[in-house]
Amino acid sequence: MSYLEIYNEMIRDLLNPSSGFLDLREDSKGGIQIPGITEFSTCNAMEIVQLLTKGNRQRTQEPTAANKTSSRSHAVLQVTVKQKSRLKNITEEIRVGRPFLIDLAG
Repeated sequence: MSYLEIYNEMIRDLLNPSSGFLDLREDSKGGIQIPGITEFSTCNAMEIVQLLTKGNRQRTQEPTAANKTSSRSHAVLQVTVKQKSRLKNITEEIRVGRPFLIDLAG
């Protein structure tokens, strides 16, 4: 999984904020890549929640009249889910899904 913030058109790794600002690139197949983004392997939902909480603490916030902890950035969480058959003697087929969860500023 990876977790990033977009604030003032700058991209920051929320799981490794010391890495500085990152670039958005398009690969040869038209996919979007962010070189240098930290990716963690997780085994269960609890590990994802712990990393999400860690990243949320790094988000840019600015108090407003309506909300003291209003986020001022967009955040994108990507979780890569891999599923393989548990049945023996079957060709190993691995299915991969990559949902993106997006929290818009405000």
